[in-house]
Amino acid sequence: MTQNTLLNMLKISITIGLCLIALGIYLHLFSEKMHQLGVTGIIISATCIAIGFIFSLPTKIFLTILLMKREADIKAAHTPHNETKSHYKGCFENSIEINSVESNIENSIENSIQSSVEISVESRQNKNQHKEASYPLHNKELN
Repeated sequence: MTQNTLLNMLKISITIGLCLIALGIYLHLFSEKMHQLGVTGIIISATCIAIGFIFSLPTKIFLTILLMKREADIKAAHTPHNETKSHYKGCFENSIEINSVESNIENSIENSIQSSVEISVESRQNKNQHKEASYPLHNKELN
């Protein structure tokens, strides 16, 4: 896949994401059908917004990185030969920084997923303990 094709696909992904976000906001604020559905309507509009964010945010980050790389290449083409070594050294350092940023993002995503799983497990345990404390006679009768 060529870089132009990839860029076009990412731009389409951003457009789809923004349209889904706008649809979710419209459904939540202005649609009478969603108000009639109650909680289900809220879930539908929130799902549209969440999927829109999934489509739009990562592609924006990737496009920014690609545009920064393209700008560095254009500057490298216009620099004199004496400055080329120092420029490529800077580009190499920038690529190392970008890789470290990407790894930091991946680590933070993994940590947030792990913490959310831990929180949900703790809340389930607390809920079960609360049920046992709320209905002690009922639990003894079942045993």
